[in-house]
Amino acid sequence: MSDFIIQNVPGLTSVLGVPPNPANSIIIGLTSYTTTVSTSPALTLAGAYQVSATQWAEDSWTFADAVTPGTNGPSTLNISHSGTSGALALAIAAETITLATLGSSGNCLVQCASNLGLKSTGGGLIQLIANSDTITYNGGIFSMPSASKIGSANSDLVGTLTSTGSTSVTKTFGTAYTSAPSVLVTPTSNCGNFWVAATATTSFTVQYATSGTQTFNYRVWGNPS
Repeated sequence: MSDFIIQNVPGLTSVLGVPPNPANSIIIGLTSYTTTVSTSPALTLAGAYQVSATQWAEDSWTFADAVTPGTNGPSTLNISHSGTSGALALAIAAETITLATLGSSGNCLVQCASNLGLKSTGGGLIQLIANSDTITYNGGIFSMPSASKIGSANSDLVGTLTSTGSTSVTKTFGTAYTSAPSVLVTPTSNCGNFWVAATATTSFTVQYATSGTQTFNYRVWGNPS
């Protein structure tokens, strides 16, 4: 392992002849940062867990900064655990966790090897927010922004059309599809022959034979290729 220093610990002015960091923060670091790419010393926080009725052992979490070699190589904060085989968790006492711009793309990625779970234990909502659009789940219903064409109470997906004194009726979408969708219509009473006469990204039209007041239930599937 590389030589390391501990700076600005109360009562400890310097180690290995390196002066304290002027920011007055505690640093566990390297004796030199100007020779080569190097992983930081590891910081381990250790407690004890129960192995059996009469036996205890060390349980620990280890933190280390790892930088990939090369000019401006990616930096990773590695967090590892050793000890109990029980469930592991990171508990953060904060209402908001902010991930600042990371990497040249500015993207932040949450990734896991198996299932990813989002849980609200206080009976609140789970929301995914992007710009001005929000996806909300309240435990039973997903509510989606209208542009997504998915969710509850979206008349661009399902609804009823009523025509009076004519042989056609048109539904205009609140938000246009990117390509003409598929449409299924069902009359609620006998209207003779009927068909979807026109389908576009912004609307569809139902034509029927028997003039007069007619009502149609419809369902729309978006963007067929």
